Amino acid sequence: MSSIQSKAVNAYKSSGAQIEKYSYIFPSKKIFTKLGGDYKGGNEKGWNKPENLLCFPEAKKHVSSGGNIGLIHGQIGEYWYATFDIEKAGILPVDAQAIIDPHSVIKFETPHGGKNRIVRMEEETYQYLDSLQQIEKLDIEILTEDNAVTLPPSDISHTECSNNKPCNGIGRDAYTLEEVNVGTPSLNIEDAQQLSSILEIEPEEPSIQYDNNQDPDAPGAFEVTNSVNILKEFEENVPSVSDTFQDRKQRMLYSDWDAQEHFLKLWNGNFEDVSGSNPQGKAECRLANYIGFWFGRNQKIIQYFMENLDFKTHYEKYPSHRKNLLEYATSVDWIFCEGVSFNTKYRVSFYLMVEDNHTVKSLNEKMDEVSKRQIYRTLPILENEGVITKEKHGNEYVYDSTQLTEGYLFSLEAVCSKHDTPEEQDPVETQAEVMEI
Repeated sequence: MSSIQSKAVNAYKSSGAQIEKYSYIFPSKKIFTKLGGDYKGGNEKGWNKPENLLCFPEAKKHVSSGGNIGLIHGQIGEYWYATFDIEKAGILPVDAQAIIDPHSVIKFETPHGGKNRIVRMEEETYQYLDSLQQIEKLDIEILTEDNAVTLPPSDISHTECSNNKPCNGIGRDAYTLEEVNVGTPSLNIEDAQQLSSILEIEPEEPSIQYDNNQDPDAPGAFEVTNSVNILKEFEENVPSVSDTFQDRKQRMLYSDWDAQEHFLKLWNGNFEDVSGSNPQGKAECRLANYIGFWFGRNQKIIQYFMENLDFKTHYEKYPSHRKNLLEYATSVDWIFCEGVSFNTKYRVSFYLMVEDNHTVKSLNEKMDEVSKRQIYRTLPILENEGVITKEKHGNEYVYDSTQLTEGYLFSLEAVCSKHDTPEEQDPVETQAEVMEI
């Protein structure tokens, strides 16, 4: 990245050409944030109030006088917009870039070599991206409504930069516009879900806010109860090949799976690895999610385990937390069943997606690479995950896959690539030893 001299920067700003390009994409509304001349700023109190935003002529005038501008996120006209703030060139996985770039209306380079992308999408996709956790493994951030993004032709003096930046506090550089793409298609929810799988991020756990005055018997509050016949509940409602309830509990506690060390800390009331203002509430949500994976997202069994932990829980004390936790733990994708691999799940799901209303017999006739036994094992898992339903016709069940989406298949394919064991080990391979929840 070459340093841009002040004279060149001023020429960029005074021409207003780049702001004109933005008018090809965005409607004529107050969508720009007003920043100072030598720094990014932008998140001061009230920065995004309508009275503090700039329209196109105001932004052009502000920039020509030496100021900087940013862009708000969220709904702008017909579409919604978010920014992928990529701190350094070359760190974005190729598969992720293949999804982000075709949907980027603006691409630009930051003064420190970052490669930012402003992406167009529908509201559903935006809300999904807004719910995702921080991307910890890569220096990438998804900017939504709580943040503005600084736009070209803004320029900064490096004397204002933080100590962790590579500029050493010397010189001045500008945000450099690379592309403006008017006809860019919107990012859809299936692509966004595939992207989250590639980047290994999931929706945030529910915010932990308790209503201490809530009546435990009030509508919507879940009862604390130990009255369930847990062995019968497992036998009738949890997918299993030969496991009993005790077998599955032993697998959860003692088999060697990726997240077991963290799970056991939570199981024993150790929350030292959980951040946030309420680590116990957040930790209990994670614990319930793990239990849900092992026991088919069965609410009664999750309740059973949460009610019998060896430490005092927020789950038992706060009805509002209990309600949120159970809703979260029963809604997350993926469950375990011994003897069924992710690859097998993918193959069966693919055939169900291609042609609806299959029976076990019709699937078996089409799928030479998957045995009838594996099909029988896999269908209850997909049914439990809510992506297929079944209805009895005569002596056999017909499976309806209208809820099975391309997004589910993309996510499952990504999990296969990351976790599944070699093909020659099928059919004894399992999900649990490689599942990282």
